[in-house]
Amino acid sequence: MVSTEPIFEFYPSQEFRNHSSLLLEIGPGRGDFLFHLSQENPNQPIVAIEYKRKRFEKLIERTRKKERGNISLILGDAREALPLFFHEEQLEKIFIFHPDPWPKRRHAKHRLIQPDFLKILAGKMKKGGLLTIQTDDAPYAAWIESSLKTIDCWVSSEAPQRSVRTLYEEKMQGKLIFTFTLKKC
Repeated sequence: MVSTEPIFEFYPSQEFRNHSSLLLEIGPGRGDFLFHLSQENPNQPIVAIEYKRKRFEKLIERTRKKERGNISLILGDAREALPLFFHEEQLEKIFIFHPDPWPKRRHAKHRLIQPDFLKILAGKMKKGGLLTIQTDDAPYAAWIESSLKTIDCWVSSEAPQRSVRTLYEEKMQGKLIFTFTLKKC
């Protein structure tokens, strides 16, 4: 019989669960923004959830090499990890940069940004917390915008300036990037 239990791995541990205020990046990829965030906030616990094993393993190597003790990593699906490992109103900021747009209509159900997922994020975020989502895919941006309208606890906010770009953003240089920055009210 095949188990349907989600499988997660953690680096270095699940200690982040004991903190009352966290920063979260979902899908850090190579970790460019994650390590910048860690350096800018050395006393702030930061968690990243990565879905792909090879990326997760490379993030562990880079975290060790850079000696970033304020970073915790989770290998797994963010849709499953958030309800299990984060407390209500524990997240101060959430960053989601360029999630897979699943462009075919029949695959849209696989998209990370869905109304149900946004409800989970809202429950885990502190009042006044910021959610930032970016995509370069115009149809996905329209999907995100319509999904955000289903949740009434978010208000539009100014996007914070970032001095570091992800590897993906560097590759997409010159392409229009859609940014959604929302504050939980």
